[in-house]
Amino acid sequence: PQEASGPIDAEPLKPLFREMFQLVEAGLSKSEEKLEEIKDHLAGVGYDRELDQLAELIDDYEFEEAQETLSALATSLEIPLRGAEKES
Repeated sequence: PQEASGPIDAEPLKPLFREMFQLVEAGLSKSEEKLEEIKDHLAGVGYDRELDQLAELIDDYEFEEAQETLSALATSLEIPLRGAEKES
């Protein structure tokens, strides 16, 4: 059984977060599907509130706020959302 307080293997999450960030950045509601995949990976490890908030923002088409929430979540999981750190 997985330990809720154990370390999270962020490796499989990296491509999911990057894809989701691009979808949210483009304002696509398809990002909800990607969020479900991320939720599956993070089930029971303490990020339910953030993930629910993210789902709500996407549902309400608040993509700019969803980007900020996703970025904060990625940062807390130490997942870079872009290859090189460059601002556009």
